[in-house]
Amino acid sequence: MLNDTEFVFHKMCVFWFVPEGTDDGYWSEEGCNLTEKMNYTICTCNHLTSFAVLVGIGNIPPIADVFLTVITWVGSLLSVIGLLACTLLLVGVKSLRAKQASKIHINLFLSLVAFYITFLAGDLFSHDPLICKNLASTVHYFGLTTVCWMSVEAVNMYFLFVKYERSTIRHFVPIACVLAYGLPLIPVLTVYFLTRPDEYAHCFLPLGKPLYFGFLLEVFLLVIFNTTLFIAVVRTVVFRQFLSTNAQRNKKAEVISRMQQFVLFWILLGLSWIFGFLSILPKRKINAFVALFCIFTSLQGVVFFIFFCAKNPEVRKGLRKAKSKLTSQNETNMETLQTETL
Repeated sequence: MLNDTEFVFHKMCVFWFVPEGTDDGYWSEEGCNLTEKMNYTICTCNHLTSFAVLVGIGNIPPIADVFLTVITWVGSLLSVIGLLACTLLLVGVKSLRAKQASKIHINLFLSLVAFYITFLAGDLFSHDPLICKNLASTVHYFGLTTVCWMSVEAVNMYFLFVKYERSTIRHFVPIACVLAYGLPLIPVLTVYFLTRPDEYAHCFLPLGKPLYFGFLLEVFLLVIFNTTLFIAVVRTVVFRQFLSTNAQRNKKAEVISRMQQFVLFWILLGLSWIFGFLSILPKRKINAFVALFCIFTSLQGVVFFIFFCAKNPEVRKGLRKAKSKLTSQNETNMETLQTETL
């Protein structure tokens, strides 16, 4: 049993070979093949003799372990704070709350918040197999819902900027909620009931079919779907002539801003999961992928707060309107109070 600071960086199927005429032997790989299924290592050889699986075990340096823990917790907590701040801004500012895009972003941010919370909880309960399995399934679920809400954003952008319609689907957001929160339950429950608690390492999906077909396949299909819609939006921006009116110029600026946000999210999300996948591959010999996964994953919320809220012209405009309205109300109240006093 490996402890939290140990990891397997190499495995090899071998047999004990003693050359004829000698008394000395050595481990040989000749005629043996290694395959990994779930959390099991299977050796297949074309001859009978004494077999073994040689395993190379490395230790994460204490300083590196502390660094990864600090980066993960500090970055994730900052991300949760940033995402909650974005959510409160979108809910609190009336001009933003009424927009369909804001409703989509609110659900996206809440899915990410839930993902971070369960992701951090897995670090606290990794010693309990059953709790670990439940947390891994929750991380699995909110990871898929996050990607699904990005697909909803892609569909919304397609209707708005390519079809030039608010939405060709009635009750777009309620239907999106049903699909984005309902469809991920299918792979999540399937994996949950087909796996055992002892197969979950580090409170994440077991390496093998549960990870490949329960998560990566769905993400891959959604990426293709989103990319197709994104290309259609880009073609509209590049080849369609916008009029020189202020309204059309503002619309084009909105298209470009939303596209930048969309690309930024997929770069962060894509790199995070690529590094995460590489960090759990067998025969990995370095911990750089683990560090990169922790950094990119934990800082997503911070980046979203900067680009979706702090640097978003619509958010700043909405805040100025809300501040102006609040100031006007305060002045009116003060005048009323002075009048009543007189």
